[in-house]
Amino acid sequence: MSRTQEIEKHYFEKFKQASSLPEGDIVYKDSPDVHIRSSKNIGIEITNFYLKDGKLLESEQRQDPIRRKVIKESHKIYKERGGSNIEVSFGFNFIQSAKQLSERIADFVLQLSKKDSGPIAPHLFKNIPELSYVYYNSNEYDDAEWRLTQAYSIPMLDKERLIEIISEKEKKAKEYKLCDEYWLLIVIDFINFAQDQIISSNMLPKIESTTFQKIFVFKTGYDQVFELTSNQ
Repeated sequence: MSRTQEIEKHYFEKFKQASSLPEGDIVYKDSPDVHIRSSKNIGIEITNFYLKDGKLLESEQRQDPIRRKVIKESHKIYKERGGSNIEVSFGFNFIQSAKQLSERIADFVLQLSKKDSGPIAPHLFKNIPELSYVYYNSNEYDDAEWRLTQAYSIPMLDKERLIEIISEKEKKAKEYKLCDEYWLLIVIDFINFAQDQIISSNMLPKIESTTFQKIFVFKTGYDQVFELTSNQ
């Protein structure tokens, strides 16, 4: 089983515990991802509800690895330039380009060598607009680390994005293996800031699908399961 299939199985097992499904043998496959084989073969496609398309630079899927790479490289440059074993935590705004950002951050932290521990006043790093927050710990540690810290607000359910995700999956239906019914399971992983959203039944639009007989939105952690109206 591939890593992707393992993740899909993880989500489906949680969904199965939070909902009532037909009795039958469960088989994990591709296109669609899960098959329930009972009196009929139900194929279930699983997808995650990311707030933004991962192809977009501003998406959390793209920004998070950029931030982490910048911090790692900044720490390396800082040490190469004679920095001590202090710890620093950073928050970021949108990073348009990481070019030379690690060098600018390393040089900035080198200038903080006489500062006391605590949050750094934003005006001191105003020339690095990619930074939103800096916490400086002047104590030295043998295993000192530089860390990422981000503040997030949880948005309300994005209905337009939901409809877009359903539409994208409907276009791929021709690739699915033959089944008697097709269901779509849209997962919101509450621990992933790229997905987490506030959701309730009155927020959900009515969906009419020519492909999926059932469409579910499932939020992990809260075990919230919502079935969207669709054509039967």
